[in-house]
Amino acid sequence: MKKLMLMSVVTVLLIGMASDSLALSQWTRKYGVSCKTCHTAFPRLNAYGDAFAQNGYQLPGSEDGDDEKKKKIEGVNIGQVEDIFGVRMSFTPISFKTASLKQADGTFKDTLDVGKIDWIQLFVGGSIMKNVSIFVETEIGESDIHLNWFHMGFNNLLGMGTYANVRIGRISAMNWHAMTGRLRAIPPVANQVFGYRSSNGKGDDSVAIASPYPAVEYYGYNDYGLLAVGVQNGAKATDPNDEKNVYAVLKYWLANKGSFDGSSISVGGLTGTDTKLNAVSTNATTGVVTPASESENKFDRVGPALNIRYGSGTDFQVAYFTGSDDNWKLAKPGAAKTEVDFDGLSAIIGQWLSEK
Repeated sequence: MKKLMLMSVVTVLLIGMASDSLALSQWTRKYGVSCKTCHTAFPRLNAYGDAFAQNGYQLPGSEDGDDEKKKKIEGVNIGQVEDIFGVRMSFTPISFKTASLKQADGTFKDTLDVGKIDWIQLFVGGSIMKNVSIFVETEIGESDIHLNWFHMGFNNLLGMGTYANVRIGRISAMNWHAMTGRLRAIPPVANQVFGYRSSNGKGDDSVAIASPYPAVEYYGYNDYGLLAVGVQNGAKATDPNDEKNVYAVLKYWLANKGSFDGSSISVGGLTGTDTKLNAVSTNATTGVVTPASESENKFDRVGPALNIRYGSGTDFQVAYFTGSDDNWKLAKPGAAKTEVDFDGLSAIIGQWLSEK
């Protein structure tokens, strides 16, 4: 009888000490409110939290970025550091994995690790002046430091209203989707369709639909829905090809009051081109020189999603995604292409148990 293999068991201890007077977010400090004002099953946003984020971290229906909790010094409004600075940490106190460590004789043994800090995030976010906001997330891992999500936002560009907003920075195509790449209830799973990068991640410009990349985005919203359209530069700020990726999200609010306030349905998609530069090569036997060339893979990702929020603590998300790559293995020009189509279904439910 084959041995039952437990691939990974991770025990996570969550110790919460938050209350109305001990809230940890910079915005709870600034506005003097509970975390539950903006969040449902943490870290998911509720309807008020959505409206706060959409308005550039200003109170919904206001343009308070120039004056709320700020001091005027020689005609310039200066905010307090604690009103824009925050810290997050992800840790795995105990991790047990079977058959994960290879020994000298070629066999594998179980491992038990303790005290693992996955990452520490230092993030600065908030309104720096009227209708101008920033969000910068610096992630410190065990061996590296990098910027994840960051953007600068310009809101209410045509006067106080919600139809003309622009963001610039590293932005996810699915930021406004009903199942978003931002503020997930759980970390992304290894084979989750969210994480399928174009060309299986082998291209010079491979991207995943929910990850943040350099982009410019327009979005507008009202009491009925939201529309966002963006152009990505590709995987990096210095794009290795002359193609751009385009994405769009259309969202409809199923309710904007009552027990189901903030529930929504949406559809989002991303289309673009991944490439790979093939260097000059010489056949050692025949001496035939193959000149440099560029492989090209056109890809699409699209999917609808549903988000049901109930009361102040229940959050349910379900999404279906489908995708296609016309040159999955990035075959060289003239060679046979491998087309790949895939789809996936994901569902998450979260419940806020208590303020503690």
